[in-house]
Amino acid sequence: MNLIIESGSTKSDWVFVQDNGSVLTYTTTGINPITQAELDLNLVNTEIQNYISQTKKIWYYGAGVANHNAEIKVEAFLKDLGATAPVRIHSDLLGAARGICGNNPGIICILGTGSNAGVYAGGHIVFQKPSLGYILGDEGGGVAFGKALLTAYFYGTMPQELAILFEEKYALTKDILLSKIYGERQGSSYIASFASFLSDIDHSWKTSLSEKIFIEFIQLRILPLLKQYSYPVSFTGSVAYSYRDILLNLLKDEGIQTGKIVQKPIEGLIEYHIKEN
Repeated sequence: MNLIIESGSTKSDWVFVQDNGSVLTYTTTGINPITQAELDLNLVNTEIQNYISQTKKIWYYGAGVANHNAEIKVEAFLKDLGATAPVRIHSDLLGAARGICGNNPGIICILGTGSNAGVYAGGHIVFQKPSLGYILGDEGGGVAFGKALLTAYFYGTMPQELAILFEEKYALTKDILLSKIYGERQGSSYIASFASFLSDIDHSWKTSLSEKIFIEFIQLRILPLLKQYSYPVSFTGSVAYSYRDILLNLLKDEGIQTGKIVQKPIEGLIEYHIKEN
């Protein structure tokens, strides 16, 4: 039995692929070795831990796997859960690319809690610009939507009818907001959680706000890659999937060849590793 873990900052998918090809899937809260001071062993239930001890190989694809120290932190976390099998640790961007593109080249983008983009070829990420995190970067992702919504609400630029709905849903004050972000250090996941406010709303302001956020991502993260690589552009992540109609229209306007837009790459990752084995 092998284990594939695909983790973002908000949610993690744990998939145990048994020798007969059947799979067992579990979902836990997210893992990020950069933004989380300690990786919480309690997020994994006893059943998962029992299966981990039986695995022969483990592939981990996760957010925040940006350097060797992050890899060491993740590996120690898995060993503490009972893993004895070899652990291969990769970025969430490579996981997205393998899950969506398989062995075909492409430009891969993640628009989830945060955001990222890179060029995939030959089974590896061959080029990407640095991901600067939720304070300096994460254009186009849930953090960008959350920031835009929060500033519009508190600065009074959100349409009144939407501001009333926002207030009813969250009962949020400036003090609560700042305490959550700085006092409790909830950071990116907390800010990104407000992106769901727009999911069931049909309003022209939603469209204009989404277009502004996505245009920034296209200009900063996609167009520079397309100057060097003429590959189709694919997306994964909750934001990309939820706002795919708006995103597809913008890509069409820019004349960008689009590949796939999927909510999660895990199904493709399972297929990729079954074929590789």
